[in-house]
Amino acid sequence: MPSGQDGTHDSDFVDEHTESMSTHDEDNEEYTDQPYLCDPLLSYVCFSMNSATGGNIKKAVMGYFTPDAIFNARDKLWGACDASIIGNKKRRNDLTSRLAHVATVDDIMNALVKLDAASRMPNVVILARDLHLIPRSHPEELNNISLIDRLNRMEKQMSNLQVCVDQNTSETLVINDKLSQMPGIKSYANAVKSPLSTVTATSDTHIPLLPKVVISAPNQVESSHASSPTVVNASIAEARITSLRRDFGSATSQDRSSTASFREPRYVQKKTQRKTKFVAGASSPKGSGFKGAPAPDRYLFIYRVDKSASIDGISEYLTSRQFQIRKLECISNANAQFKSFKLTVPVDQFGKLFDENLWPCGVRVRKYIAPRSDNS
Repeated sequence: MPSGQDGTHDSDFVDEHTESMSTHDEDNEEYTDQPYLCDPLLSYVCFSMNSATGGNIKKAVMGYFTPDAIFNARDKLWGACDASIIGNKKRRNDLTSRLAHVATVDDIMNALVKLDAASRMPNVVILARDLHLIPRSHPEELNNISLIDRLNRMEKQMSNLQVCVDQNTSETLVINDKLSQMPGIKSYANAVKSPLSTVTATSDTHIPLLPKVVISAPNQVESSHASSPTVVNASIAEARITSLRRDFGSATSQDRSSTASFREPRYVQKKTQRKTKFVAGASSPKGSGFKGAPAPDRYLFIYRVDKSASIDGISEYLTSRQFQIRKLECISNANAQFKSFKLTVPVDQFGKLFDENLWPCGVRVRKYIAPRSDNS
């Protein structure tokens, strides 16, 4: 809506078209009775108040709009709305504890809340060509990663990790139960145990050779034609080398024999577990009280459930999906915002319960962790 050549201002343009806009909304008296305000700041605040916190809106406004724009928006709001609802316009001054435009933002937001509570909210609009005057991001996005948002994201990540850990734990328990029923399967601890292999002496054992012992002639005169070193009594050196080889070989043999006969002390030796072979019954006799013990119990914590939910309703919901419910109890406080339940199922069905498609939207489940005071 560009300004015409006749000199009309944007706000005057909106005021002139208030009557024509009202004719298009005759079926909605909530808006036709209220004045129209054309201001970018008021438009951004009214839009953000439905989905953002007051603190983040305040930070976004102060970080984007100038003090003059804040004061101008205040003057428009107080000039068009009833002072008996929002109160008289306060003249703010800069103080050491708070600046004037900061206090004015609080006044604007409080006034809009009062108008909304009294159903006298004005029709705040913005010209299409002024859209660049408002922030393109939501107030929650403009804030430097809010601590609450970070904690919420971390909680969600931890919940996802907890679901994966619980699912892996349940699958591991099921696999261990199946392996324990299969005969001839060694545990990992017994499989890795093996006796020490004895080392046999061979003729190929490498024995290091001593270098030749050489010495220069004792009375040799230093000159440019010095003679080469002479070997000192070759027969004596050879006999010495043979003796050293013999001593080295005997010592190596003693070391091998001592290593082969070495045994760990009793307090170090681990007691070998004796593997007892067994069979698992598969028959289902009728008319007899002789039967096997039921599968172990596993406990699931169901929380963030609507307060209208009942134990019978949840039991019917899970039973219709072929789950065996051994016990279901409500463990949340009567004054809590949501309900929480403790579900007891067989171990072979525990892992199947960690399926997000099984539970209604918003309900959360995880492995039940009993409090210290709970002996169950």
